[in-house]
Amino acid sequence: MIVLEELAPLGGLGISLSMHSDIVAPYLLSFGSDAVKRDCLPRMATGEMIGALAISEPGAGSDVKAVRTTAVKVDGGYLVNGSKIFISNGFECGVAVVVAKTDPGADAKGISLFAVESSMPGFEKGRKLKKIGLKAQDTAELFFKDVFVPTSHLLGEENKGFGYLMHELPWERLQIAIAAVASGEAALNLTIDYARERRAFRKPVLDFQNTRFKLAELKSEIQIAQVFVDRCMELALKNELDPTTAAMAKYWCTDLQCKVVDECMQFHGGYGFMQEYAIARAWVDARAQKIYGGTNEIMKRHHFPRFVRTTMHPSEHAKTTSGQARLHHVAVGVRGDVRGTGRRHDAGRPVPSRAWNRVRGTHRDIHGEQPALPRDRVGCAARRNHRHADQQSQPSRGDTLYSRQQRLQGLAHLGEDACRRRAAPRGGAHRRALHDGRRRGAGV
Repeated sequence: MIVLEELAPLGGLGISLSMHSDIVAPYLLSFGSDAVKRDCLPRMATGEMIGALAISEPGAGSDVKAVRTTAVKVDGGYLVNGSKIFISNGFECGVAVVVAKTDPGADAKGISLFAVESSMPGFEKGRKLKKIGLKAQDTAELFFKDVFVPTSHLLGEENKGFGYLMHELPWERLQIAIAAVASGEAALNLTIDYARERRAFRKPVLDFQNTRFKLAELKSEIQIAQVFVDRCMELALKNELDPTTAAMAKYWCTDLQCKVVDECMQFHGGYGFMQEYAIARAWVDARAQKIYGGTNEIMKRHHFPRFVRTTMHPSEHAKTTSGQARLHHVAVGVRGDVRGTGRRHDAGRPVPSRAWNRVRGTHRDIHGEQPALPRDRVGCAARRNHRHADQQSQPSRGDTLYSRQQRLQGLAHLGEDACRRRAAPRGGAHRRALHDGRRRGAGV
């Protein structure tokens, strides 16, 4: 973590040390055979061999399951065919952890990982890619044409590669979050120094209230992110960092980095747009953080809990309400007549509870009409009989659909009622008349 924080503000070296040491090496150490460990790890430690992780393809970026590189089993090993793109350390790599399909028809369950060395025949390196940022860092294309990979270079078990990737991804994404927070803090320190020296209207830019307020906000947000990242690091050391928390850290911290660097660049004015200024290089370097390691949109889509509808089921509703206090909701899965009104509702679409206006014993349906049910205290048996009779004649699904026009008319009635209530006088006589009307409507 300390190494990542110290190197992050530099904007990338000739090789990605985190990719080499903290991503590729753990794959080989955790899932590699003894032959792979003896062959690769010592040379990686001395720097003779550089490691790369080859996942992204021209047609498959963050969607790992969509990779098209194949590994066909033959005597003694596999034949690997395909191509990879946007590979960090790709041009300098001596070994690449390659994601390939060993069972193309099995989706994620057909993915395997291989340690493919650059000396193997058929392994070709493409051009160095020209990026707008992180220009010092090596990023390249890789091509595999009938590359024979021995069985000993299969990492783990065949068709278990997707699970291995998911096991290592939380730590990989936490590394990006760590670098993002460190880079944002470095940009803020650069800006504070610049604002202290830069003068406008006969005083330092730092003396303006807006400058102080903005910098205080950025400092606070960076501190919040640092606390979150430190907590994630504690979980990672205990092997308790789950994919969802790592995804949260990756997307939120990289978004914050881009926000902080953009604000800091604005304080530099025109000089901030000049390439010789460090803040300009930090600005273009930060943008890639939201893309690699899985785009931030993928972080939100695949790793965040899916929200469920909170519509209460009738059986649950019956447990919590009783008698006249029971609200007339229409929940998912209920079919039939809407409480004696003669109108039907969709069995799969809940009607919002706002559509039922319950005012001291009087009930109004979504069309503004009174339900044809008794509202006195002795009407419970009648209501039970009504529901029982209604359940005996369930309509077909085609008969249970409200039209869109009917629903809009019902909501319009509610809106008109609300407007009339707001426009009505609020004197004592009005309240007494309203109270008497409600009592008559309730049958009291």
